[in-house]
Amino acid sequence: MQRIIWIFLMAAPLLAGKLTWYHAYDQAMAQARAVHKNVYVFIDAPGCSYCERMRHSVLERPDVVHSLADYVLLNLKLGSRDTRKHFPHVQVTPTSYFVATDGTILLDFAGYTNEEFFFWRMADAERIAAARTNKQP
Repeated sequence: MQRIIWIFLMAAPLLAGKLTWYHAYDQAMAQARAVHKNVYVFIDAPGCSYCERMRHSVLERPDVVHSLADYVLLNLKLGSRDTRKHFPHVQVTPTSYFVATDGTILLDFAGYTNEEFFFWRMADAERIAAARTNKQP
């Protein structure tokens, strides 16, 4: 029994930093509506070094992972059908969007960013979402 507990305690940190991403817009939005959470969209491209850098040095940091638990996460590829349909103006990667459950884009930013800037933009998106909620009847 002690061995099982020890194995669990050793594995827990490895599992804690894992994010679960949707890869289809409609599925992510349906989930967002079901759980009443906004959506964080990360658009990247194969071979994009800035995308990989942002994923590893920002999006996988424990404090960011913890904050993103308040969102449904959607990862799309540049040029994909969902990207062309819902985010047609994306030309650079990585590009990030914060989206309300009704599909309204709350805020977006393009390019690699550091953790501090990421949290600053997340806070802006949350203020915008709160203002929209307070104005609705």
